[in-house]
Amino acid sequence: MKKYILSLACLAALGTQAQNIYEIEKVGSTDLSGTARFVGMGGAMNALGADLSTMSGNPAATGLYRRYDFALTASALGQSDAEKMGGQGRVRGSFDQMGAVLALRTGSSKVPFFNIGFNYQKSRNLKQFFGTDWINLGNLSMTHQLADQLYGAACGFQVVGDNSFVADFPNYNSIVSNGAYDAGLIGMEIDDNGYCTDVLSPAQSTAYRFKRANWGRVGEYDINFSANVKDRAYFGLTAGIYEVNSCSSLYYEEIFKDAPYPGANDFGLAEDTRLRGTGFDMKFGAIFRPIEESPFRFGIAFHTPRILSLTQEKYAQFDVHPDDAKYDQLATGEYDYYIRTPWRLQLSAATTVSNWLALDAEYELANFKRTAIKYPTRYSYDGPSITDADKDYFVADEINYSLRPQHTFRLGAEARFAEQFYGRIGYNFVSSAFKKDQALLNLAEATTSGDYTELPNCTYNATSTDYINLGNTNRLTLGLGWHGKNCYFDVAYVCQNQKADGYGFMEGSYDADGNLVGNQLAPFSKDIVRQSGVFTFGVKF
Repeated sequence: MKKYILSLACLAALGTQAQNIYEIEKVGSTDLSGTARFVGMGGAMNALGADLSTMSGNPAATGLYRRYDFALTASALGQSDAEKMGGQGRVRGSFDQMGAVLALRTGSSKVPFFNIGFNYQKSRNLKQFFGTDWINLGNLSMTHQLADQLYGAACGFQVVGDNSFVADFPNYNSIVSNGAYDAGLIGMEIDDNGYCTDVLSPAQSTAYRFKRANWGRVGEYDINFSANVKDRAYFGLTAGIYEVNSCSSLYYEEIFKDAPYPGANDFGLAEDTRLRGTGFDMKFGAIFRPIEESPFRFGIAFHTPRILSLTQEKYAQFDVHPDDAKYDQLATGEYDYYIRTPWRLQLSAATTVSNWLALDAEYELANFKRTAIKYPTRYSYDGPSITDADKDYFVADEINYSLRPQHTFRLGAEARFAEQFYGRIGYNFVSSAFKKDQALLNLAEATTSGDYTELPNCTYNATSTDYINLGNTNRLTLGLGWHGKNCYFDVAYVCQNQKADGYGFMEGSYDADGNLVGNQLAPFSKDIVRQSGVFTFGVKF
């Protein structure tokens, strides 16, 4: 069978490839990370303040410092059911934080301290594994989705020459569909005039499974300025610079019930991706102590969206068993795009009791419905202006359909149980950014807009069909610390449980009016449990 029937069109489309909401969630969400003291209290320190990691939450919190502070933090994160993929095992060490604050006395009674801080910390540790058991398929197959996509892209247009491309091709097909065509898993019907009339997927399968491993980081470099006003009000500003370095590895496998050609038992799809880039945001915060005689205080902070400039590349390869015939590696090359993450609003309240107990409670809102993906202007192909032209409207529709505001609740407590020893406990609840049971990544139909026939929902540069809807997250944290006169050592333990529904592909389910209402493929549901230990050494003077 002829290879890469639409490869020329795919190469031409690399500049306008659409991404998806999963990339937004990956780089737009945050983990619980930072100093061991901060982590041990569940990140609930943004009203208590005086910790290096608080400058990424409420910038005013560093205004409570009255001494210089320097700290280093490392961690080890593990997932017990993780399999070795991409060189990643069950446990991985990590350098999580390094920072300092300079507490500068001004000599003024109104503003006694003006503080300057710098801190690096891992905003998100992307190490995560999701694997399924063998799942019954009946007569469903990933190839049905790819055949529907190829049909929407090619049928009704003339195939010319040696079937190497479609004349006057109106749309850019996905790379994974091209690979399935190359492997003989889907095929075209051509009439006597050379026009594509149908795309067939003769494969029917009994079961499938897949596993996906992610690793990497979103690193955050914060530059912070804060001021203490009469020990009653604290104000701060943080400029954040971000670096993204993310990798992913997938293996998908199906067992045929009715193979597309004799001798084939099953097929596999392997995929590797890399995402890297940089970005920035700004954070503004304030903390107020309304009653002079009381230690009670409350804080408010606002984070602008991160603007991230990203470069992605993907590689994929089909193989068909039992002869393990491997087909040429499919590659996207490098392509660029921008992501605008959600803005965040944070509210916090804290108090201390007799210098032996500290309590903090917080709420944070991240509006994922206000996110977006855009492309470099030179890749624009539609719209009357640059602003309109470079926005991905398919992703905008998918965001509106599939994402929702994310709510985070944090509680933390610290108790001094000896002269220099402290115990800590914390809890987090983080709601899912995804609407429940949403049918995502629908590649089944083409839509016509003006002179363009286009495939919806981010299919252009697809090298796989799986997706995972991450659910609510619960975290329990514990910590211990020893604080001497000039140095300190803290340790923390985190157990995180997150619900997840995984789908190997999309088999559309439609109502009587032909509207997409769900995925016929049932999800594989599991709890992703990650545990980590965090260690900090610091000096104050």
